[in-house]
Amino acid sequence: MPEKKTRSVYLDLLRVLAMTGVICIHVSGGQFYNLPVDSPAWQAMNLWDGLARWAVPMFAMVSGAVFLDPQRRVSARSLFQKYIPRIILAFLVWSALYAAIHCQGSPRVFVTRLLRGHYHLWYLYMLAGFYLIVPILRRITASERLTWYFLALSAVFTFGVPDLILFAKAADRLWDLGLADIFTTVKQYTMFFLTLGFVPYFVLGHALHQRQLSRRETIILCALGLLGFVLSPLLNARLSSINGAPQEEFLAYHKFCVLFQTAGVFAAAKAVSPRLSGRMQRLIISVAACSFGVYLLHPLLLDRFAPVGALTGGAWAFIAVPVTVLILTVLSLALSALIRRIPWLGKRIA
Repeated sequence: MPEKKTRSVYLDLLRVLAMTGVICIHVSGGQFYNLPVDSPAWQAMNLWDGLARWAVPMFAMVSGAVFLDPQRRVSARSLFQKYIPRIILAFLVWSALYAAIHCQGSPRVFVTRLLRGHYHLWYLYMLAGFYLIVPILRRITASERLTWYFLALSAVFTFGVPDLILFAKAADRLWDLGLADIFTTVKQYTMFFLTLGFVPYFVLGHALHQRQLSRRETIILCALGLLGFVLSPLLNARLSSINGAPQEEFLAYHKFCVLFQTAGVFAAAKAVSPRLSGRMQRLIISVAACSFGVYLLHPLLLDRFAPVGALTGGAWAFIAVPVTVLILTVLSLALSALIRRIPWLGKRIA
């Protein structure tokens, strides 16, 4: 299991921020496809969703920073005896709860929902997948050169090629060059799968955690993050307007806009956290301890609490979304803290 070492408070800060960001995605995303793209309410959903897209990749980056840290001993035995069983237990408990709520008394539907999981529990499947390949990734990240080579491949094949295809489609609408088909064919024939999924974020978290970022590097990453925050909702709104229906192309986790957001927030938190007071750092650590539970349980509250009328009520949606996120975050934190008090089980599922 990982050895004890000096706590990186900024990783806890990132957990807290990402926890809130995920709730924002689910609050705004719940109405995303139910509104006309020219309405102020949809523009609000698009804006808040676009500003929070870094949250899920950030959880992957934080996990990578922890489990790929060369100063921590992470054995295959500890992964299979401690970390993977915890993920399985948490999934079964929460998936069973959500399945029981939504199965409408049908045993068949219950089993299907139990195995599939509620819409947000896909992350636990992905996290278990991360744990399975940690021993392999630790071999790669043992070399700084190999780490950055892996990330360079990720930049080309995981982020660059999909973005290239997307812009080629836009160019084809204007000039009918057939570029999108060409690039798509090259992608299919290459069959490059090494850096698929969220693994690039997992490795990037390790790389930025280990690197002593200079002031210049921090500024560059933060500037790129700001660029991502501006472009993601703007480009997505433009694409949706062109198509006359809600689109999520520029909100996808494997777009450069979202990558820039995530790296920028990571660098900013790393730079800011040493300046926080001891009291603030202790508060962040306490809240971060409940972040796993908040992620798992907040849809229980969201399904019943979200003021749908306010969210679809024109320009008020710009205010309704952050207010809803704030209230849900506080309530979810309180409930997660209570669950964690349950003997033996609490800290394993929340």
